[in-house]
Amino acid sequence: MKDSILNEIYYGDFEPIEQFAYSLDEYKKMYYEVCEKENDIRYRLPKELEKDYVNLMNKIFLLEPLAVKDAFIMGFKAGARIMVEVFEE
Repeated sequence: MKDSILNEIYYGDFEPIEQFAYSLDEYKKMYYEVCEKENDIRYRLPKELEKDYVNLMNKIFLLEPLAVKDAFIMGFKAGARIMVEVFEE
């Protein structure tokens, strides 16, 4: 029998989170480190660069919702594949 998504779920081999570069705990740790570094850099910048730096950071923070959206879509598609497989048999 081909590797089915139902078999993967049953045997605990279906882990879509592994397709991402982080786990939740790792993400939290890295996020904290990034925030600390960002604050350190921001306070050392000359005043004339502060506005440019804030604009750059705002754009960077807009990237995360896009990744979350893609993760949701991937999960939704996985759920749809499960339903297709369930009704095929």
